[in-house]
Amino acid sequence: MGLKESFFVNYLNTKQSNNYTELGYSLDGILKFFRIEIATNYEDFKYKGIGFRVGIATTLGGSISIETNK
Repeated sequence: MGLKESFFVNYLNTKQSNNYTELGYSLDGILKFFRIEIATNYEDFKYKGIGFRVGIATTLGGSISIETNK
C-alpha cells in the first residue's frame, strides 16, 4: 500500500467553540497501520497552538486518533 500524504482543514462553529479551525498534514501507512498528524489550531481565527496525533489508519478512509496538545 505504501505511504499516503494528506493536507486537511477541520472547522467547527457552535456557541461553545468560537470558530474552531484546524489546519494540518498527515502521513498514513507507517508500519502499515499507523497514521501521524500535525495540526495548528485556531479559535476565532487566532492561533492557539499546535497538536500531534498518532492513530490507527483504517482501510475505509477514516482513522482512529489519540491527540496530544502542547
